[in-house]
Amino acid sequence: MLFSLAALVFLPSIFAATVEKRIEKRSTFVAVDLSRVDTRDLLNRAGYEECNPPRTDHGLYRDCRARDRSAFPARSAECFCAQCAEKSFKLFCSAGKWYLHPDHYDLPCKHCNNKACTQPNRQFECRSQQIGGAKSVKSDCTCLHDCLDYDLECDANGQWMQKKFIDSNGHSFVCNSEKKVMRLGYRSIEYDKGLITVRCEKGYKTDYHNKLSCINGFRNGTIPECILEQRSASGKMSNTTLYIIVFVALLLFLALVVVLSVLLLRKCRNAERSEITESPIYATPGKAQSSN
Repeated sequence: MLFSLAALVFLPSIFAATVEKRIEKRSTFVAVDLSRVDTRDLLNRAGYEECNPPRTDHGLYRDCRARDRSAFPARSAECFCAQCAEKSFKLFCSAGKWYLHPDHYDLPCKHCNNKACTQPNRQFECRSQQIGGAKSVKSDCTCLHDCLDYDLECDANGQWMQKKFIDSNGHSFVCNSEKKVMRLGYRSIEYDKGLITVRCEKGYKTDYHNKLSCINGFRNGTIPECILEQRSASGKMSNTTLYIIVFVALLLFLALVVVLSVLLLRKCRNAERSEITESPIYATPGKAQSSN
C-alpha cells in the first residue's frame, strides 16, 4: 500500500523530468564551424553521427531544417540565407559539430549583395557572353597570352577572374605566366614564349602534330589529345603470336625426333635380320659320311 502511494507521488515528477530533459536535449543548438574550406575528409569520416539544430546567432542564415530526418538530431541539414532566402547550403554533422558540405566552395550567404559580372575580362576571349552572379563559372575561355583554355569565375566585385587552375600534379597556373608545363592526364602541355608543345606519356602519342604557335592570342590549330599507340597494341599481339609459333615449332620438332627415332630403330632391326638370313650354313663331316 505504501509502495503504491509512493509510486503515485513520485512517478509523475520522474516522467516530467524525463520529458523536460529530452526537450532540452533536442533544443540545444550546436556550433557551426565555417572556418574550414575543404571538409571532404571530415565527411568521409563522419559515419552515422547526429547533431542537434545548428546555431544561427551570427545572422548570416536562418531556418535550418534536417535533411535526412523529419526533425533534429540529424546527420545533415539545410540552412537558408538571411538576406537572400532563395539561396541555401548544406551542413553535415561530424564529432559533435556542424560543417559546411564540401559541395560548397564557400558560404553562399556571404555573397548575397555581390554584383553581377557583366563586363568580360580583357585577358580572355570567351565563346559565350554569359552574364553571371557571384561564384558563377564561365567555361571555354581562351587566354590571349598563352592561347590555352581556362575557366572564369565571377568575383564579389562583379569581375570575371580566372578560376584557380590546378593540374594533375597539384600545381596551379595563371594565364599570363611566361613559361609553364601543365600535366593533364596523359598529356604534358608546355608553353614557352609563343610556342605550345604537347608531349604524351610512354605508350601514347598525339593524334596529329604536337607543336602549335600562339601569336597575338591566335593559335594555329587545336591542342591535340594523347591516344594509345597502335604499335603498342600490335606489339602485344605479335608477342602472343610469336609464343604460339615457338610452341608449335617445338611440338613439330619433338614429333620429328620421335619419327626419326622410330625409323632408325626399324632400320637397325631390319639390318640385324638381313645379316642372319645371308650367313652360310656348313655341314659337319660325320653327318656327311653317314648319309653315304
